[in-house]
Amino acid sequence: MSYPPQGTGGALVALNPALNAYPKGRHAGNPGGLSAVDVDLVPANVKFPMNIFGVVGTMVAWIFDMLAETSLPPPLHVPIPTIVESHTNLDAGNGGQISAHTLAPPIPSLTPATELSMLLIDDCEALTWNEFVGANVVSTLDNVVFQIGAGSAKLDVAVAAANGRLATAAHAAMDLTAYNFIKLWIRSSVTINSADLVFLLDDSAQCASPIKSLNLGALVAATWTQVTLALGDASGLGAVISYGVTMVVDKGAFILNIDQVRATKGA
Repeated sequence: MSYPPQGTGGALVALNPALNAYPKGRHAGNPGGLSAVDVDLVPANVKFPMNIFGVVGTMVAWIFDMLAETSLPPPLHVPIPTIVESHTNLDAGNGGQISAHTLAPPIPSLTPATELSMLLIDDCEALTWNEFVGANVVSTLDNVVFQIGAGSAKLDVAVAAANGRLATAAHAAMDLTAYNFIKLWIRSSVTINSADLVFLLDDSAQCASPIKSLNLGALVAATWTQVTLALGDASGLGAVISYGVTMVVDKGAFILNIDQVRATKGA
C-alpha cells in the first residue's frame, strides 16, 4: 500500500507496515489511522502474533480447527450452577438439625459437540518403516535428526536404488474417510523437485496397489518441511493398513527423514 504525498509530483511512498499512521497526501488522511477507515483492521482479525500496520493480532488459528472448519469455533454454553439444600439430623431426641448447601456446577458443553480433527498415524518414535524396504535402501530409527519428539524414520537410499517403493510401514486398519489431508514432516539430504517422491496409502500390505499416490512436492536440501497433502475423494480409505514413499525420479544417493505422519480434517 502506498500513497502520493503533496509536493512529490505524484511519486509513491510506501506506508510503514509497522505503523497505523495515515498521513495526509493527495487524499484527506485520517487522524485515527488506517484502522479508522478499515473496520476490519482489528486484532481479532489478525493472526497472532503478526503485526499489520501497528495492529498486533490476537486470533489463534488452531482454535478454528476444533471442527476442521474455517468459520468461528462453536459457542461454549456454561449453565448456571445450582445450589442443593440438604438437612442432617443432629439429635433424633430433640429434633435438632442443620442445613447444608452444596454447590453443584454443571459441566459446560460445546454445541455442536467437538470431534477429533487429527489422527496421529505415526509419531516415528519407533522403527515402523520396515514392512517393506526396497533394494539398496536401509530403514532405521534416527535419534539424531528429527523434528518432533526424539526420533524420526530414516531411509538411507544408495545410488543403486531403483525407482519404485523405498519403504512402507504397516498399521492396524484405519478409517480415513472423514479426513481431508495427510500432513507430515520430511527432510531430504538432496534437493527434491515436485513429483520426484510420492506418498502412498493402501488397504493392501506393502502398498502393493496404492489407493492414493500423493505428490510430496519440492523439498529444499537438508531442511525440514511440513507438507500438507490433499486426499481429495477419501471414500476408498476406509481400511488403510499400509503407507509409504515411492521414488519416481532417481535422485541418486540421499537420506530421507520422515516425522509425525497424521491425517487431518483441516489444512
